[in-house]
Amino acid sequence: MPQDFGLNFISLKQASEISGYHQDYLSQLIRQGKIKGTKIGRNWFVVEEEIKTLSANNQNQEKTRKGLRGKIIFIFILLILIASIFIFQKAIAPKTDNNFPKPIENEQPLF
Repeated sequence: MPQDFGLNFISLKQASEISGYHQDYLSQLIRQGKIKGTKIGRNWFVVEEEIKTLSANNQNQEKTRKGLRGKIIFIFILLILIASIFIFQKAIAPKTDNNFPKPIENEQPLF
C-alpha cells in the first residue's frame, strides 16, 4: 500500500466495504477529483480519511432526506384529510334550495 506524506491509503475493495459504495463509483470519484486517491498499476487506492468523511456525509444526507420525506408525507396526509372533510361536509349537509326567494306573506297572486 502506498504511503504519501503521512496519508493512509487503502484499496478500493476496503474502501467499498467501509463506505458501502461500489468500487467503480469510488474510482469515478477519484478520477473526478472529488476524493483523494491514486492508481498504481491496475489497482486504485484511496485516502482512508476521505472514505470516512464520505461515509459520514452520506449518513448525514440520509438522515436529512428521511426527515424531509417524513415532513412531506405528513403535510400531504394533512391536506388529504382537510380536503376530505370539506367534500364529506358538502355531501352530508342538508340540501336546501336557496335560489328562489321566499314568498311574502299575504301577497296577492298576479294572475
